[in-house]
Amino acid sequence: MHQLSPATRSLCLLFCLVPLLLSGCGKPDLVGKVVPVSGKVTRHGQLVTGGLVTFYSEDGKVRAIPSGALEANGTYRLTTEGKVGAPPGKYKVIVTPPGAIVDPNKLPEHPPEPTPPQPHESADTTPLRKEVAENAPPDAYDIELK
Repeated sequence: MHQLSPATRSLCLLFCLVPLLLSGCGKPDLVGKVVPVSGKVTRHGQLVTGGLVTFYSEDGKVRAIPSGALEANGTYRLTTEGKVGAPPGKYKVIVTPPGAIVDPNKLPEHPPEPTPPQPHESADTTPLRKEVAENAPPDAYDIELK
């Protein structure tokens, strides 16, 4: 049987260990477990179409910020750092209207008149609160704007 030289053994060990070491590298998972969160947004019984729904942790324990676009049918689905859902916890809810989300590449020729900000558009003033929990009822994440 042929003996490997110490240098060859070291190279073989290096080639075997590097992939194992690199597989553990990368961005740490700051989100952890997520729970599916989706719902509809209404104002005076009418579906709100367009905009953004964002959940901000009330106690700061959740460092990532779950958010989801409001679709044409008035529904949203949160994602957090690429994961579908939000970590369990208590949140302040922000609903940003579509006009407040500006794509600098698509500025209108005649912008609409600005409207005064609504309380639900700021984390400091929003009255909206939701608790994300496992096995929530189907309408637990529906939002009614005043």
